[in-house]
Amino acid sequence: MKRILLLILSFIFLINLSAIVIESGSFRNFLYGVEPNAAYDDYVSHISEGIADPDYNLYAPFDPQTNGFGDFDIPNTAELSDWVTIIQEFTSANYTSADTLISNGGYPYEVVRFTDTDTGARYFMMRETLNMTYFDDNFDGDPNDDVTGSFDKGWGLFLYNPTASKPIVITIPHPTDDYATAIMGFECFKKWDAMFLLINGTGREVSWTNVGNYYNSKALGDPTRNANTVFHKAYMGFCDHIRSSFGVREFSVQLHSYDWGTRHPGLANNQISGGKYEENLGLPSLDPSNRHLDLINASDEVIFPANTIGVHEEVTLNGYYTFHNTVYDYYYYTDDGDSILVNTDQDLPGYSDNRQTQYTNDNSFNEWDVYDNFWHIEMDELPNQYDQTNNNYKWFYGWDPIAEVYDQSAIFDHTLEYYSYWVDKMTEVLPAVFDMDDSQLVATPENLDVFSQSYNYITLQWDDVPAFDFAT
Repeated sequence: MKRILLLILSFIFLINLSAIVIESGSFRNFLYGVEPNAAYDDYVSHISEGIADPDYNLYAPFDPQTNGFGDFDIPNTAELSDWVTIIQEFTSANYTSADTLISNGGYPYEVVRFTDTDTGARYFMMRETLNMTYFDDNFDGDPNDDVTGSFDKGWGLFLYNPTASKPIVITIPHPTDDYATAIMGFECFKKWDAMFLLINGTGREVSWTNVGNYYNSKALGDPTRNANTVFHKAYMGFCDHIRSSFGVREFSVQLHSYDWGTRHPGLANNQISGGKYEENLGLPSLDPSNRHLDLINASDEVIFPANTIGVHEEVTLNGYYTFHNTVYDYYYYTDDGDSILVNTDQDLPGYSDNRQTQYTNDNSFNEWDVYDNFWHIEMDELPNQYDQTNNNYKWFYGWDPIAEVYDQSAIFDHTLEYYSYWVDKMTEVLPAVFDMDDSQLVATPENLDVFSQSYNYITLQWDDVPAFDFAT
């Protein structure tokens, strides 16, 4: 009887997968390389492009943007409603049902079961199919970087790891002008054992209001600003799935990068915040207890000695990180007991009305929490420790000065080498953060006293009692 039941269950499982695409290969290569076993590869090269205002946003030197390569289709109310249902079926592991709903709606998407041969992980994704009439020669006469095929919808790529152990959702809302973020986002996804990764399928300037002069808040395909996108509907559905599956609110990580050179001069390489209105940054960035189980203390006082990755100055802790924190001074403690004041000088803490920040924090937001549910990072597209020259900028993204072309196989090598450091340090820190239990009882606050009083309120004071999972 047990054998018959197993056969029936196996048959049901096969039926559930029968209508979806099944692929096996390197997901990293599918994302930004050559993967012959996928329907198409180098996903980031196919993202829809457009220019509303030349030089308003700086784009990848190896992939200059153009008008007419791909499109962004503004979804209507019925389409957004369809995708709410599709996402529910997808996260419920009803992959065939999700695929059928996609097909019935006439959407150029497919559900794919993808076995990553690099890691052995099995992912599921919703991926837009290519319209092969689009062509981009990247203006440089090098046929090796020509791209055929882009997107009609431009709604994004949605990746799901149903066996993930961490309640993490990672978003890449600007993969064309923040062109290193998709690559770093996947590093986070696989190293942290995250559940979801979302990569937008359009550039900011492909579709906008066309009223007045362009600026980023007029971009209709930017999900940080426009909640009426399939990207944001997917984000909401994925967060809801994490909340129901893990019984906790998601840890939401959003990656951005900022223009090199003179636009943000002298700032640290990684501007980290909990969102614009999180003034009191907590875990995993800063641990308010005396245990210092945070990103800062997991890192080294000297991140990279001079000339570790090409020719650059020594990269120190405060040259590598800056944190959006205006409430208290926090310190980095070295192994020998010295302390260094943490760098808080930054200018990109996040868009004030970021839709993903709002959904994750909603009414539960409390800037005094020990733990931050939303984590926002901006990476410098050419770290300030390098001389800010065009030659260095091109070198950082795989320029071959002898062949005078970008080496397509090495475009992100230096980016990964330089920025994987913070990904790896977060990998060390996150397990304790999610556990949120230092196995110590919280001590009773001492010297409780009335500091001041008036007719309708009193102010109390007491000696601080530090704890990793609770702080007064």
